[in-house]
Amino acid sequence: MAKFLKQLHDIFDLAIDKGVTEYISRSQIDDLFDQGQMVLFRRLCAEVLKTGDPIAKNYLLPFEKKGSISVSSGIGSLPTGCEHERELWTTISSVDYPIYLRDSTSFKKSVLVHNQRNAFRAADPVYPTSVTKVFGRIYGDGVPGATGVATKKLEIAPTGATGVNILFYRRPVKPSYATTIVTGQLVYDDTNSTDVEWSPLLQDILIENTLALAGLNMRD
Repeated sequence: MAKFLKQLHDIFDLAIDKGVTEYISRSQIDDLFDQGQMVLFRRLCAEVLKTGDPIAKNYLLPFEKKGSISVSSGIGSLPTGCEHERELWTTISSVDYPIYLRDSTSFKKSVLVHNQRNAFRAADPVYPTSVTKVFGRIYGDGVPGATGVATKKLEIAPTGATGVNILFYRRPVKPSYATTIVTGQLVYDDTNSTDVEWSPLLQDILIENTLALAGLNMRD
């Protein structure tokens, strides 16, 4: 049931009828909403990754997924649709060990952050890396896949681990406003429309984001 999507399109229809904005097609409205929802999505992901904000986590629950990564020679592909990785870990003898992600520069220097006060290198005799002390980096392989987007890869060190678990956020589905012809008129088709996946608590923010991208605001 694409109720929210229709409400959004009705707002644009009203703005067009009032002459507040020029004509905007159905597909253009869907594109504007998708851009607006991605602004919100990325902001919430940043809040979760930086502060662990429980409210942001709750809003992102519809997009949270758990998957696995097969690793060979220290390299594996992230799951399809992975937009933001949240946690990575290996499981050995029923015990989970976190994988510490570093940027490419730190990774190449074999630096692994142990905690907020200690850092150690892969060759450090006091804090050596092992299959239970793994660090890694995520990068794009530069080869467009079926969607035209480069595949995200995970590289880990040491290379002994063969299986990696991942908790990540997938991309929100792009909504689609469908129409059908009834008695010669083009009308909204709820059955074949794709609605948004967000909590109703965020609908006002999503509407504001979409209108702003079209140069409009709620007062218009």
